Amino acid sequence: MKLSDRIGPIEKTKPELTRSRLAILWGRDDLLVQAVGSFLEKVAWDVIRISNDENVESFIRKIKQLRPEVIILCQERADDAALPWRLIEENLCLKVLTVGMDSNLMHVYSKQDVLLQGASDLLSIIDPVQFANHANGREVRSAK
Repeated sequence: MKLSDRIGPIEKTKPELTRSRLAILWGRDDLLVQAVGSFLEKVAWDVIRISNDENVESFIRKIKQLRPEVIILCQERADDAALPWRLIEENLCLKVLTVGMDSNLMHVYSKQDVLLQGASDLLSIIDPVQFANHANGREVRSAK
């Protein structure tokens, strides 16, 4: 018996049309930006690179037009510590990450409101690895 006979008619199914996920990389055109961009493109993300030579207001206008899921700020130093929070608070994306060449730290900022239905909901948010099988309470408000 063929494997395809055992698992069903896979060849006849049509692949679903899925929207590509969009990420914006903001930083100098250096090794960090190139590496992060290449990695994301390999795992099927659309990546738009924007130089941090332009001012923040111009950057924000571009974000409003593109509406990415993720913004990655590749920084040499903490240029504008308030920028990630501003992007989240203005509902410009779901998640903002800051990465830098000076350390192995990545800061993740996201806006998510979850209705807590019990202590296990709180624990699953605080320690998602330990409580990976727990379905949290429903999301109350998303960033979109």
